[in-house]
Amino acid sequence: MQAKYLNSPETPVFHKGATLYNLNRARKAAHDAGTIFVVEGYVDCIALDRAGLANVVAPLGTALTEDQLGLIWRIAPEPILCFDGDKAGLRAAHRALDCAVPMIAAGKTLRFAFLPEGLDPDDLLRSRGAEALREALAKPRPLVDVLFEREIGRAPVETPEQRADLEKRLFGTVARIADDDLKRHYRDAMSDRLRALFRPQRERMPYREGQRGARGPGNRRGGLGFGSGFGAEMPLVASEGLRRNALFRPTSALQPREAALVLAAVHHPELIETEAEAIAELVLASPEARTIRGALLDLAASGEGGDFAGCLMARGFAEPLRALELAAKTEGWTQPGTVFSRVLTAWREASHLHERQSFLHSEIEAVAREVAEDGGEERFERLKALVRRRAAQLDPEKGLGD
Repeated sequence: MQAKYLNSPETPVFHKGATLYNLNRARKAAHDAGTIFVVEGYVDCIALDRAGLANVVAPLGTALTEDQLGLIWRIAPEPILCFDGDKAGLRAAHRALDCAVPMIAAGKTLRFAFLPEGLDPDDLLRSRGAEALREALAKPRPLVDVLFEREIGRAPVETPEQRADLEKRLFGTVARIADDDLKRHYRDAMSDRLRALFRPQRERMPYREGQRGARGPGNRRGGLGFGSGFGAEMPLVASEGLRRNALFRPTSALQPREAALVLAAVHHPELIETEAEAIAELVLASPEARTIRGALLDLAASGEGGDFAGCLMARGFAEPLRALELAAKTEGWTQPGTVFSRVLTAWREASHLHERQSFLHSEIEAVAREVAEDGGEERFERLKALVRRRAAQLDPEKGLGD
């Protein structure tokens, strides 16, 4: 079979990684259409043009580079990357995603269109016609969806360890986003998707009338799955002693990291200027942290700058402020006199860890409710593993320190 592509070599005057096929012809069409398609090769580029989509470019025998993405974003804020419907196409999409992640920002991202398996645009045009090709490109996927699906497809997520690994990979990729506002929104989006993914199975599956073991009228807790005879009405319920176990009680003590996130803004007012929205959105367990955070934001909104600590003391917040100081004593970066660039870096890292910890609290509460309602050895072991993980996250020795 004759090859579709003949790749020329890189030369001192021809840099493939800085050039796009059909760029000059595609500019006006892309401007008129409001977007631009990026395909894997120039034969596919010709196929889209034949299908009536003149707003299309292609790299010249290489994976997409940062320079090429820069050229594309000058033309359209959300280009659509079209990849072949096979494993190689998926790998190419993931390489493009990894290249783009550090550079995306508000109004500068990617969307992805995947063709039917085994077909590239040229194949699809020849076998099914122009309308089928246009239809395949009509509903592109946002980058956030492709990133999440890539990571959950890499390994099972059945055990706490596997779920922790998924979380680490996802938030590790999100941490590479340079735009701080977008990074915060991506963290929120990934947290929402993880909560939905890890939601207890019984909450995900709707009740069907007559279904054995389902939650519904006449069978509130569900049976053991043995039919209407043995065990059908014998739910595994936690004992009263188990309900009083500390595992079921979420921690509400003032933790060093939580205290540090608020206290740093007290001693470094610049944090309010750069991270005001993130500070306002912090999930805070302790009343002291919530009280000081609210008072701080009120001070900032009123235009009172300078000595936030002095203002808080004068307004009657001395006691919760002292509680924060005591809890955050191991977090030296929060103190006055610390270089702000170091404070900002440490604060952002701490807020990321705190967000992960907040998600873990939610998961513990959900599993604890399951155990309290239905019991079960496997659920209880999972709950213990989650609590051990929370204890490790809350260990001051594992904090940011000095």
